[in-house]
Amino acid sequence: MAAEVRSRMIAAADMVVVVADHSKFGRVTPVRINGIESARYLVTELVPEKAIGKAITAHGPEILIACDEM
Repeated sequence: MAAEVRSRMIAAADMVVVVADHSKFGRVTPVRINGIESARYLVTELVPEKAIGKAITAHGPEILIACDEM
C-alpha cells in the first residue's frame, strides 16, 4: 500500500525531491522508490561514495548535500 501511495505521489508531482540520510545508500531495504528517474533532486547530509553517486545520477536525480552552515 505505501509503495502505491509513493508511486501516485511521484506521478502527481510537478517536481520530485527525495530526501534520504546517508545510511540508506548501498543497502538493500524493504522500501523502494519506483520512479526515481522522475526525481529532480536527492537530498542527503553526506556525499555518497563515488560509485553510488554515479549510479544515482545515472537514473536522473541531481544529488544535493544539505548542510547546517549559512
